[in-house]
Amino acid sequence: MVIMTEKVGKFKVQKNILKHGNGKKPSFETGSKATFHFRTIKENNKEQVVIDDSRKWGKPFELLIGRSFKLECWEECVATMMHGEIAQFVCPLQCVMDYPTISKSLRDLHFGKKQSGHSCGLHAAQDGLGYDDLNQLQQNMVPLVFEFELLKVEGINTYEKELWQMDASEMLASIPKYHEDGNRLFRDGKIDEAEKKYANAIGCLKHLQIKERPGTDSWIDLDKQQIPLLLNYAQCKLNQGEYTVCITNCSEVLEKIDGNNNVKALFKRGKAHAHILDETECRADFDVALKLDPSISGQVNRELKALSVRQKQRDCQLSKHLKGMFETE
Repeated sequence: MVIMTEKVGKFKVQKNILKHGNGKKPSFETGSKATFHFRTIKENNKEQVVIDDSRKWGKPFELLIGRSFKLECWEECVATMMHGEIAQFVCPLQCVMDYPTISKSLRDLHFGKKQSGHSCGLHAAQDGLGYDDLNQLQQNMVPLVFEFELLKVEGINTYEKELWQMDASEMLASIPKYHEDGNRLFRDGKIDEAEKKYANAIGCLKHLQIKERPGTDSWIDLDKQQIPLLLNYAQCKLNQGEYTVCITNCSEVLEKIDGNNNVKALFKRGKAHAHILDETECRADFDVALKLDPSISGQVNRELKALSVRQKQRDCQLSKHLKGMFETE
């Protein structure tokens, strides 16, 4: 039921308030973050067809104010709302032409699909969006209705930014905090959470490194800072049983200028190889690690004994399986 109607924004979007909000109007300053649920509705022969619904995805949408979101009308519309308010915005055609490609990106994120390197409208028009309803909408664009429920607005520096929301200085300042938080979480046994912190720190460093010329002092320094984080991330993956990921990250350390012959990387990689019963690679890593640091011989021997036990268990299971295949009824 519509309580009140008004026109908003430069496109004179019709706003229909379905439920009044509460408190005082939020300050939508540049850099603040608005969190809201949305439904996208298309009128079809006087019937409303819901195209997208964030509630069904289980997560509200987060919009950074003043960061040039492709659907400009969303920011204009949300900025008129109060906390807890529910409103529908009838947006004219010129406001919503990019919606099919934006919807594709949001759906891909929700369903875990890998996005292609090209997301422009021309590419989408040629190859399709991967969703029949969005392909049809793109071919026959119509005005759309967006229903928003504003959940909260967080001011600058009051929320933890994701990597894509940060500039270079913010990334640089976040790296030691991510590292420290990851170590604390790891000590507390919260491995999954620790892994994410390490991954964020590594992501910041790689992003900053891309902007530097390879081989320069600044590039080498950023490369060096990744080593302890990659080792910590590899340890998380080892604890989680993701052995191939552990191997990949240890190999990355060993390929770095300052990571060559890193004993921790060799030991962790050898241990991961042992878990997947790759004895040849396991012993190769342990042999090099022992030459570099003989003091780890006790740890290496324990891992080799554990490998031997796992191999015997595998051989026993295989023997039983083969015996069963040739038994007659």
